[in-house]
Amino acid sequence: MARSAADGPRAGGEDKRRLILRAAVKVFAERGYHGCRIADIAREAGVAYGLVYHYFENKEALLTSIFEESWTLFTHVVKSVAESDAPIATKLQQIVDVALDAYRAHPHVVQVMVLEIARSPFFLERQRIDAFQATFDVTTQIIARGQEAGEVRTDIDPTHAVYLVFGCIEMILTGFVLGTLDVEDDEAFASAKGDAYRVLLAGLSA
Repeated sequence: MARSAADGPRAGGEDKRRLILRAAVKVFAERGYHGCRIADIAREAGVAYGLVYHYFENKEALLTSIFEESWTLFTHVVKSVAESDAPIATKLQQIVDVALDAYRAHPHVVQVMVLEIARSPFFLERQRIDAFQATFDVTTQIIARGQEAGEVRTDIDPTHAVYLVFGCIEMILTGFVLGTLDVEDDEAFASAKGDAYRVLLAGLSA
């Protein structure tokens, strides 16, 4: 179906916004959040300097959008995993796979999430902590239901278990970002995913 005239400008505007956001991800990943300027992002996007400010108030607004869109997608995946009837072993594997596969699909986004958001004062804003907590709460429910089903040991606090799960995933991703773990070799990448999954499952299984 052809777009109406009324839809055109809106769609065009969204395309420009996405273009700028993709450029910001690349520039933040390559130069660091504090090491770049709006002008660098405009240059990467191939747009006028002032157009960036038309869509984003400042660099923090760009970083906020990157976080919100990326984390929202991951949260949707975790929620769909939580709603399934799969055993805890499958759910753990799905979460590990999605989180680690994200690096190969979107390395710059993951790099920004790991280095510029999770390890910076930016994360300490209440709304961002709440976003993380909402995902942690859903995952806590997965662990608690696993305990009720007799799949997960009951001598572990579900909340602590979730921190261990995400801590493991974050450190593997950090290894990918820093280049201390090989993400290019298929066998090494599969081994990292498998080891993370097996260690978590072994520690949680009843």
